[in-house]
Amino acid sequence: CDVVQVLFFAWLLIEVLVSICADGWSRFLAGPAWPWHAFDVAVLVLAGLELVLAPGAGWRASALKILRVARAGRVVGALGRATGARFFRDFQKIATSVAFGLTTLLWACLGMFIVMYLFSIALLQGVARHVSEVAGEP
Repeated sequence: CDVVQVLFFAWLLIEVLVSICADGWSRFLAGPAWPWHAFDVAVLVLAGLELVLAPGAGWRASALKILRVARAGRVVGALGRATGARFFRDFQKIATSVAFGLTTLLWACLGMFIVMYLFSIALLQGVARHVSEVAGEP
């Protein structure tokens, strides 16, 4: 696991350095893709902090894992926009559908929870009435 983290850090460091060399400092900091460059630098700093602090302190940065997933989504989205990458375009469609369907899924789960809750209350009242009748209580 530590090898994977070091490889991730090295890959990201190389990518940021190549972007700086290719675009120059001014375009890297103020170009059209500056939010993504800032995001990459933030992930790089957090990954570096995790590599330095995590082995001795015994903590894992869950925020960094979320940023890694977001960054992977960014890479998949960029590949999906590339010409000739039909698989990634299809994957991007599926990921977008899942992301937009999460709200509907949440409401469906909430509706099912309410139905199950109301059914359990009705069932519990029926069982309590039956037990009280069998025991001879009014």
